[in-house]
Amino acid sequence: MSHTAGLTVHGFEGYSSSLEKKDLPTIIQTLNGVKPANNPPVEPNNIPGNDFSYSGGGYVVAQKILEDVTQINFSDLANEVVFKPLRMRSSTYELIWPGSTSDDMAVGHSEDGKTIPGNWNMLPESTAAGLWTTPDDLANFVIDIQNTMSGKSNKILSNNMAQQMLAMQPNSEMGLGFFLNQIKNPSIIEFSHGGVNIGYVAYFIGFTEIGKGAVIMTNSYNGGMVILEIIRSIADTYHWPDGYTQQYKIVQPVTIDPAIYQNYVGQFEISGSAPSDPPSILTLSTKKNKFFITLHFPTQNSKNTTFELTPESEVKFFTVDGGFEIEFTPGNNNEFVIFDEKAHRVDKSKNN
Repeated sequence: MSHTAGLTVHGFEGYSSSLEKKDLPTIIQTLNGVKPANNPPVEPNNIPGNDFSYSGGGYVVAQKILEDVTQINFSDLANEVVFKPLRMRSSTYELIWPGSTSDDMAVGHSEDGKTIPGNWNMLPESTAAGLWTTPDDLANFVIDIQNTMSGKSNKILSNNMAQQMLAMQPNSEMGLGFFLNQIKNPSIIEFSHGGVNIGYVAYFIGFTEIGKGAVIMTNSYNGGMVILEIIRSIADTYHWPDGYTQQYKIVQPVTIDPAIYQNYVGQFEISGSAPSDPPSILTLSTKKNKFFITLHFPTQNSKNTTFELTPESEVKFFTVDGGFEIEFTPGNNNEFVIFDEKAHRVDKSKNN
């Protein structure tokens, strides 16, 4: 639940909604990575408990365990123990074919704004990627976690279990299922999670003690950038506590000689979370005296995304629309820090 089991497969692409159910992989085929599954096998590649490595594959293992123990289909199980008690009437893990739905289903869109072929992909990997829901329903879930933590609810969890779920786990960035952030007020716990499927991006965040939070769902692969702006607007309006994840930072752009950008141009990489994960590739480039970074995260089923970099100094740059920054050490153009990790140059044409 904290992504420290040492299992592989970050996420899943899904399958064309033109397929029939018989053409989709079984859960065993998904775990073994055999056709018609389109993912590699879910397998151990690290000692359990040693390191954090996000694994949607691990959650499919949990799905299989739940189905084996209860002898209940996971979609039915989730409906009985979560959706019904919380009145999440528009939520399901059932596979949904476009031809059998009403017009209120949000159609997925790619980065170029085009409709996903067949409107959306089918995702039989339920626990990792297969939830259909609405912002209202997901807000009901977040609110119940808040109420359970304050002793006002036990609809789906006891207070003790909620406390465990929102406790940071060893060698992880998470509790049991949620990303956690201890903000400046030590009595308030921030819990959140994002969701990215082809054609969709979503995010929810909640705070214990104060009852604040937000749920945002978009039907575009570009939705992440909109979500950041919405989150910050809500936070300002409703006076969220300082230090929340995605909080904006006030920076002052400066003017530098565009020739400086040439010192940094090239390809860099960040090592994968686990030994078998491919590295993330980051490319710095210039065009018309402007500076750009292109990101490619191969374990997240994402396409290349390019952001313009604005100088804060001769070694520090930020993105207005991406909400992140990079920083070189003065005199060293072979590595920089991004997302609290070091990116190392693989293009050796640039040396100090």
